[in-house]
Amino acid sequence: MLRICETDVDDAGTLLNDSHEGTPVAGEECFDSSQATFANGEPQLPSELQPQQTVVSVESAADDPDITDEVVQGSRKRTRNEANWLCNKRKKLRNSGCMYVNKNNKMCKGRSIRPLPSHGSCRRKCCEKVTEDDRAALFNGFWQLANFDAQNVFLSRSVRQQGVKRRRPRPRPNKTVHSANPKKKNRLVFDKAYSRAYYVNVGGCDVSVCKEFFLATFDISSGRVTRAIAQLRASGGVSPGDRRGRQRLPSDAVDRVKAHINSFPAYISHYTRSQSRRKYLSSDLNLCKMYKLYEEQCKNDGIQPVKVWAYRQIFNSSFNLYFHQPDKDTCKKCDKFKAELSSPSCTGDNKRVLECQHELHLRKAEKARSCLKADSENPVNQLSDSEPVVKRDVITFDLQKVMPIPSLSTNEAYYCRQLSVYNLGIHSMTRDHVIMNVWPETTASRGADEIGSCLLNYCNQISAQGITHLTAYSDSCGGQNRNIKMVAMWLYITQSTAIDVVDHKFMVSGHSFLPNDTDFGLIERAKLKTTEIYVPEQWYSIIEKCCKKRPFEVNRMNSVDFQSTKPLLNAITNRKICNDGQKVRWLDIQWIRIQKDKPFVMQFKCSMSDDLAFSCVSLAKRGRPRSLAAINLPLLYKSCRPVSKEKYADLKKLLKYVPPVHHEFYKHIKRSGQDADEVLEDEYLQQSEEEDGETA
Repeated sequence: MLRICETDVDDAGTLLNDSHEGTPVAGEECFDSSQATFANGEPQLPSELQPQQTVVSVESAADDPDITDEVVQGSRKRTRNEANWLCNKRKKLRNSGCMYVNKNNKMCKGRSIRPLPSHGSCRRKCCEKVTEDDRAALFNGFWQLANFDAQNVFLSRSVRQQGVKRRRPRPRPNKTVHSANPKKKNRLVFDKAYSRAYYVNVGGCDVSVCKEFFLATFDISSGRVTRAIAQLRASGGVSPGDRRGRQRLPSDAVDRVKAHINSFPAYISHYTRSQSRRKYLSSDLNLCKMYKLYEEQCKNDGIQPVKVWAYRQIFNSSFNLYFHQPDKDTCKKCDKFKAELSSPSCTGDNKRVLECQHELHLRKAEKARSCLKADSENPVNQLSDSEPVVKRDVITFDLQKVMPIPSLSTNEAYYCRQLSVYNLGIHSMTRDHVIMNVWPETTASRGADEIGSCLLNYCNQISAQGITHLTAYSDSCGGQNRNIKMVAMWLYITQSTAIDVVDHKFMVSGHSFLPNDTDFGLIERAKLKTTEIYVPEQWYSIIEKCCKKRPFEVNRMNSVDFQSTKPLLNAITNRKICNDGQKVRWLDIQWIRIQKDKPFVMQFKCSMSDDLAFSCVSLAKRGRPRSLAAINLPLLYKSCRPVSKEKYADLKKLLKYVPPVHHEFYKHIKRSGQDADEVLEDEYLQQSEEEDGETA
């Protein structure tokens, strides 16, 4: 608790001890008003709260090593300690009636009992009923409350206001009515609407005093008494609290800030867009940049902008926006288990069942990671004791988050949709080699057909090197990896290349830590050294140079490199029932195996345990099956993919910031006649995980 003794200061603004010849000065005994009691008009303090004569100034208190912000162990930020704020220290001194230095570095004098030398003619004989010692006790008790609200309550309870019982006209030069009516001209005004009686507690009794004596004893103004009574009456006898400093923004200013924040394109999460309402702004943005852009917009419109604190408050309270794309999504099952286990209604057998299910889920995730590590350390595998040793390649593949073009430093780029460049990274754990398959969205999308085409191109390369067994790890995204299109492509690869076995294993959703994430991190760090990127080729150059130790191989995908799986889907039957009569649960599958000697058969299991047998489902059509190797896959896109007309218009706006040498690329972009939906075009997948689980 801050304690101040006297009210004199030196040149540096520090409070010093001084004597006032018996005149009480506020702040001699500052204490918590909640622990103060009054007896005979004097405050009685507990022994542990007896005042200590310690001199503290606002400046010295801020530098005091004993007055520090307490830091909670394990907390990301220090604990907010408002008592040590300089503004609150000043408020504490002001409410205690002490001398203080305001925010303009000006000295404000403290409160003291005002003398009444000519008060002997008072009709109420106030000086006889209340001695100077009683006045000192009343003064100290009032200012030792050190709380503006408590003081107002005290004042409103000490003044009794009632209606006027008898009116007497009194001439007041400044209180006349100037009217055109000669009968009412210069008429005296009876402006007294109420009468007040002032009381002080002396010896346990309320003593009536005059207004002048009451105000001089507490060293307050008549206006403060009037405001205290008015506030208490307006709130029905309950103190409304100190409303000073509380600002309420006009509704039109709030709407203008919200409209500005909504003008920035927002992205949704890659996997959980149907469950989460969280959206992400560009990683190049932050709140300070957004506020500066808002100020520029208000300046151009001739409107006074709100303060930065108001902009931040609206952003934090009215929006669920973040300034980066999610590095990885949290596990939905873990979040669900955590919420259910923390519920008070979860007890007994129900809690034990949930704990077992959660433990099983975590063990599956740990098993997937251990399998990836074991497979990468053992590139040579033997399928069984009777089969010969075969050469195997272990890979992981994943899509990087979209890379925008043009990537500009100008402010206008924050408000415009940009073209997306996609990157499918294939990391060979066996050869420690990384291939980055890159293409712009005008060439192809990023669905299952595009992913399968990149893997087909890779398998054609490794099959020529003698690889006969491919093990692939990926995340469990149903729209790209775990679906019937990917199975059809694996069937085609085993029938048309030298690869005999394909094992596709899926990491547990929310726990998919792949080596590709490290590769993509190198690209992101290298991009920070380049402020502006105009065309996809500049992204490709960054990818090629970002890793010095083992440079990435960049495979520039063209329209002729993407094949459609539609003929393959027509040649097979997407059955929902296994050979043993069990239903195919796509969302639970963790391992898919395709073998050359078992065409049209998908082997799968919902675990990565080697002891668990595979379930089989026949995908062959009835009758004589057609050879998949003989199918000629058509092109997925016959021409350049168009973009939405909104994105086309935004690219046209940004073209003025692109050097003319790069304009040729943008001239070949086609515009679609359809409007873009709320979610940006590069956030769509051909199928969501839930839709794939229902239809596949």
